[in-house]
Amino acid sequence: MVLQEIYNSSFELMAPLQFKEYVITQRISRWKIEKGLTDLQKKIENQLDPESGDGRAQNIARFSAETINKIKPGDLFKAESSQTVVQIRLDGVLKKKQEILNLRSNLFDKDMNIKQWRANELRFYDSKITLLEELKNSLQKTHTLIITNTNLLNRRTNASVEETAEAKRKKRAVRKNAQKSAKEKEKRFIAKVDEMLKLLTLWKIYPSYAERKGRNFNKS
Repeated sequence: MVLQEIYNSSFELMAPLQFKEYVITQRISRWKIEKGLTDLQKKIENQLDPESGDGRAQNIARFSAETINKIKPGDLFKAESSQTVVQIRLDGVLKKKQEILNLRSNLFDKDMNIKQWRANELRFYDSKITLLEELKNSLQKTHTLIITNTNLLNRRTNASVEETAEAKRKKRAVRKNAQKSAKEKEKRFIAKVDEMLKLLTLWKIYPSYAERKGRNFNKS
């Protein structure tokens, strides 16, 4: 098919030997481009299809959904990892697109005119750019949804951390108040014991005075 297209567009515009060399060069060049795009497209499709068996694809599908149900511990890490995987694929698509755009630009002269016998190359490059644009749009949509859900998970995680910290703070406050109350109770007990010891001492020295103090102490 490719050979037929090249023949129809170029054979009559160049010498036979030149045409032969051109065909060989084009077949090698286009095969490399086709293979690179096929491999890239397959990787992208596998990672965007939760039924592909790729573990990352399941996470990507989950975190690129409109809503996330049943949030679990570790989801934030998985969402961030999914975001990284999609970003890597998106970067690969953009890089490949730029490579083909560079090849395409070489078809034109300084006046932006293209030689007639290279028109078939232009159509080939344009078809691949169209494919890459579709892959880019799909990845960007997925990437945007994952970013949105990652930010949501991040806020929820921070809120959970704050709630946990507040609960710990209250627990520390209760424990601190209990310790303070226990210390004050201990001080009152020690003071009472000291007073009793003083009374016992006075009882031995001044029995009548100690008796009066004892009655007063008991009344208090």
